[in-house]
Amino acid sequence: MPRGAASCVARGAHPARGATARGAFIARARADIQRERDAAIQEVRSHFGDLAITAAERVIRRSLDRRAHQELVAQVLEEAEAPMRHRD
Repeated sequence: MPRGAASCVARGAHPARGATARGAFIARARADIQRERDAAIQEVRSHFGDLAITAAERVIRRSLDRRAHQELVAQVLEEAEAPMRHRD
């Protein structure tokens, strides 16, 4: 009997139980790592989305002159009013 196995038997421990516990520990650790990874990816996606929106807002503000801005506002208002006119 290998020396490690003899000491396990002497302590009343079963070598297979140790392997099972070790395997369960590793499985839990892998599941924890996967959950943390998924949470981190979701957080990055959320921040990236916010950053993309902020960048687009800044680009639009800078690229529109006063006249273009007024035309864009008028167009949006017309589009918003159109469904209301069709309901009446």
